[in-house]
Amino acid sequence: MKRLIVTVWLASVWMVATAQVDLDSAKAELYRINRVFDSSLYIGFNVHVVYSTDTIYGRYAYEQLDGSYILNNKNIYYRMGNTEYMQNDSFVYNIYHDERTMMMTKDPVSDKSNLFPLRSFVDSVLTWYDTAYTISMSASADSRVLSFTARYDSLPYKRFAIYYQEETYYPDSIEMKFFSGGDESDTVFLIGDTVEARPFVPDQITRHVIMSFSDYYIPVSLAIFQDSNYVYLNRQTRRYRPADKFRGYRFLANGVEPEGYDETIEVYPPPAGE
Repeated sequence: MKRLIVTVWLASVWMVATAQVDLDSAKAELYRINRVFDSSLYIGFNVHVVYSTDTIYGRYAYEQLDGSYILNNKNIYYRMGNTEYMQNDSFVYNIYHDERTMMMTKDPVSDKSNLFPLRSFVDSVLTWYDTAYTISMSASADSRVLSFTARYDSLPYKRFAIYYQEETYYPDSIEMKFFSGGDESDTVFLIGDTVEARPFVPDQITRHVIMSFSDYYIPVSLAIFQDSNYVYLNRQTRRYRPADKFRGYRFLANGVEPEGYDETIEVYPPPAGE
């Protein structure tokens, strides 16, 4: 009898409550989640991305990518696979390690939440298709799931869902399933008993992306945002060049002037007598 009582009690604890919510309530939740990224003073976390496709012709793709982020006010650093990005008040650095290329520009992103798909989904998809999705929220223990399910096949997103922590609004994962067209490389070679090449039509590819967030932490140093980690200023030529760890990289500097440079940027070669 005690075992039965315990079993029933556990079942009630883990019962998931699901309810439909209106659009304004859903947007309010998404904006609170966005503020985790957009208003964070100093936060780090890891991201695991899984991308897959499915078509009516049976051609599939599957990829995984791991990355890490550090956010501090308007400062942004992340590395996804072999692509590295850093933004501070002075410059933006895009580093493509596979191509051994580094780009330095003065074009910082003003809103960190634009780095994640939440803002785009709210501002574009829901603005145009607000009545075309069934919106529901599920709650279990200390987590929530807010999901948008398309009512029609013609919509760009079939499903969009955000899994997040109830108290902190830290996201656990974002799931997107959407239609997208193929390109010239997306072909089918076996149709029936004949060998034939045909391009995909736009709505025949379903793309599925899951972004999982983990290991939230408070970094102990701001050194990752120092310009000296990325460039030196040559006093003789008045031009920037990559730091030693990027030696041999192709270096592109767009709209960057040495006048009024940040004093934290190291200079090369050193002044005489040093």
